[in-house]
Amino acid sequence: MNADRRDTPRSSLTARLPPLLGALLFALGASGCVIIGRPPTPQELGLEPDAGHRKAVVLVRVLTEIDGRPSPAFPSAVREDDLWLGLGDFSSGGKIRDAPLRFFSRDTRKNGWAYLLLEPGIYYLAPHPPQNGDAFSYLASWGRTPPSWHFEVPRGAPVIYIGTLFVPGTGQWMIGGGRRLRRFDPGRFEIRDETVLAEQIRESWLKDLTPLTSHLGVPHSAGEPIILETPPGK
Repeated sequence: MNADRRDTPRSSLTARLPPLLGALLFALGASGCVIIGRPPTPQELGLEPDAGHRKAVVLVRVLTEIDGRPSPAFPSAVREDDLWLGLGDFSSGGKIRDAPLRFFSRDTRKNGWAYLLLEPGIYYLAPHPPQNGDAFSYLASWGRTPPSWHFEVPRGAPVIYIGTLFVPGTGQWMIGGGRRLRRFDPGRFEIRDETVLAEQIRESWLKDLTPLTSHLGVPHSAGEPIILETPPGK
C-alpha cells in the first residue's frame, strides 16, 4: 500500500472523504495495513447522540534505537514490520493484545506519534517487536508479552497524553539492507514527559478538543498484580 501522500490538516482532505470510504480505510488498517492520515470523527469519540460512551483520545509517542542508533518506531506501512504496542484492558482480562493504533499523518507517524480511542478505565501497555519469524509464532507471542506500563484514562478528559516511551533494543541485518529491531533491552526502558510537544499535536490535529491532560504511564513490574476496572455502563 502506498502511504506516501501529502499530509493535509483535518479541516481539508479528511473532511471531504465520504464516511463509507473513511470506514473502509480504517477497516483495512485493522487487517495489518496501517492507514495514515486522519484524526477521530465525532461519532468515533461518542460525541453524537446514541453513539455510546465518550472516548478519550490517548496520545503516546514511541522512540527507539537499534544497537545504540536512533531508529523510527513506525517506518513501514505494514503493522507487522514495525515495532508495535500491545494493550491490556478489562475486556481482555489484562492480557496484552495488539493495540489499535491510529496516526494523524505520515509526518506525525514518522516522529513516533500515535493515538488510541479509549473509554475511561485502567490499561496496560507493552511494546512488541516486528515479526521476525513465521506468522503463527508472531501471533502467539502476543499472549506471552508482559506489560511494561499501566495508565488510567479518567472520566471526562477529552485528550490524554500518557508519555513518550523509549524502547531501545538490538537489531538484525535485513536482506534489503539496514537493521531491524529484534530484541528489546527492558533495562533501559523509559517513559519521558514531552507534554509541550503533545500540546502542539493537540493544537494541530484536535483543536476542538481541550484541554490536554498529562497522565503519564507508570512502570509495571513482573509479578505486580493486574487491576481491572469495569468500563462505564457494563
